[in-house]
Amino acid sequence: MRLRVAIVTPPAPGAIALALLERLARDPRLDAVFVVDDGAPAHPAARTLDPDRHGVADALAQRLFDLAHEPRDEADAASVARRAGVPAHRIGAVDRELTVDALRALRPQLLVVIGSATPPAELLNEPAHGTLALGGALTAQGGALAFAVGIHRLEADGMSQPALAATLIAIEAGETRESLRIKAELAGAELWHEALRRIAGDVLGGRPRIARREPGMAATDAPAPLEDALDRLHGVLAPRARIMDTVWPRRSWAVKLRLVAQYAAMLPLLQRTRARLVRERRAPVSIFFYHLVANRPLNHMCLPLEAFAAQVAFLRRYFPVVSLDQAVERVSSGENADVCAALTFDDGYRDNAWAIQYLSYLGVPASFFLSMGHVLDGSGFAHDHEKGFHGAPPMTETDVRKLTSEGFLVGSHALHHEDFGRIDEPTADRVLRESRELVAKVSGQAAEHFSFPRGQRGANITPATYRLATKHYRYVYSAYGGYNLPSPERRHFVRLGTPIDVLELAMTMDGYRGLRDCLRGDAWGVRTSDLPPYMETAA
Repeated sequence: MRLRVAIVTPPAPGAIALALLERLARDPRLDAVFVVDDGAPAHPAARTLDPDRHGVADALAQRLFDLAHEPRDEADAASVARRAGVPAHRIGAVDRELTVDALRALRPQLLVVIGSATPPAELLNEPAHGTLALGGALTAQGGALAFAVGIHRLEADGMSQPALAATLIAIEAGETRESLRIKAELAGAELWHEALRRIAGDVLGGRPRIARREPGMAATDAPAPLEDALDRLHGVLAPRARIMDTVWPRRSWAVKLRLVAQYAAMLPLLQRTRARLVRERRAPVSIFFYHLVANRPLNHMCLPLEAFAAQVAFLRRYFPVVSLDQAVERVSSGENADVCAALTFDDGYRDNAWAIQYLSYLGVPASFFLSMGHVLDGSGFAHDHEKGFHGAPPMTETDVRKLTSEGFLVGSHALHHEDFGRIDEPTADRVLRESRELVAKVSGQAAEHFSFPRGQRGANITPATYRLATKHYRYVYSAYGGYNLPSPERRHFVRLGTPIDVLELAMTMDGYRGLRDCLRGDAWGVRTSDLPPYMETAA
């Protein structure tokens, strides 16, 4: 016996909702059928280039990239249904009476509304267990604003109170509509499963009443569908991530147009080079590093959550996103037939929790290079303090264990972010050994990956410290940019810094690292890929 559920969804509901649909479709307690509402608007995140998405330069770059690349697969509800082997029916483009009749013919025990889909009001109360939707409302806790997210019954006159399952999301300084939507959708995805498991247990167990759970506190607003609830927060949320103006200043339209013009001029060369490398099975692997994903300026390397999500969505749409182990295997095997990307995080900041939850729910692999001394003693990072930032604590040991339990890889970033261009050899040897042992002890993973703190060629890496790093670790990483072309038995890998926006990410993933580099024959890093991470003349 399974609970018969009709899931009403927009055609393009967004990455988190698509992952939720996949999980619901494969849940053995549910007999799911998708009802695709063709009249529902696409999720705001369905567009790919630049979180602003309004500039001429961004539109031109989007067009250029789309002309040169095919998406890897269809990211829509109907494709999820096909992969999961569940029926999918389309509504919204037909006569209303026919729509109602078609839904009734499915005879669902429960209607579930995902995203901005809108089932006919006549059907809201017809299923035996009603219609459920994700709602939200502004609330207060201890004088601080929060956003209550819950699974509510959808009635003709609004959403019911209390919720079947609910949670609270703190509204942080610098929170935007986009960042709060991501958090609400992530929290809501977990709540959906909690509510549906409870209902399925009640129904399949023969219990006539479905237990409800109070959301924990009264909301200052009545619960409303998520988009409507976000609309009500005008004036509470920032119009855009302020951190983009303080840490990552917005490029002017003139600068963007110049970049796009240069990118367009080099695109034929970039495409020819890529085709040749793929044909030779020497396709480059791009390894990106991030530090901190948050909407308040916790340090000078902070990236807003919505900007990070847009970059991940872009990469997933056009390229394989592989684990670090897979990336180094492709490179060090000497052969790679497909351009791909890997994601890494440096230092180990506690405030990356939402970014980690986002990656985890979507099943996107990532690796974390941790400075274990900071993890153990809880001290802040000196490079933050030097620039006047004091509010970004490191992860705890519990956070590290949670990372590994969710399938993420953990590597070493020294003990206290030591500069390996300045410390002596005995100290470097001790730090490398102790950090490897601590990563293994705390995370439960064998430490095979080491990333040089700061990691600039000739400044923070010397021949001696590089030799010591390769003695203690199987793979070592720098941070001065570049691509990894396959090379047998390679042990050093270059990484690319945090892209400012998806425009920069798109150009980087097309092998464009600057007009001068392309003109001197270094498109895709073909001339500099195998340089050692230290200067040959370094002492």
